[in-house]
Amino acid sequence: MGESFYEPPYAVHLVSENASRTEPASFLAFFVCDHDAALSSDLSSATTPGEK
Repeated sequence: MGESFYEPPYAVHLVSENASRTEPASFLAFFVCDHDAALSSDLSSATTPGEK
């Protein structure tokens, strides 16, 4: 009926594809974060903590 997944902080989400060939997909995201931080960033600007 439904699926869920978790992505840790600073993870890069590469796939947002519908797994079904016959049924439409719905995508709902919940962000638990600091109100002053950006909810997402471009991959080119994504870094992990401690990365230089």
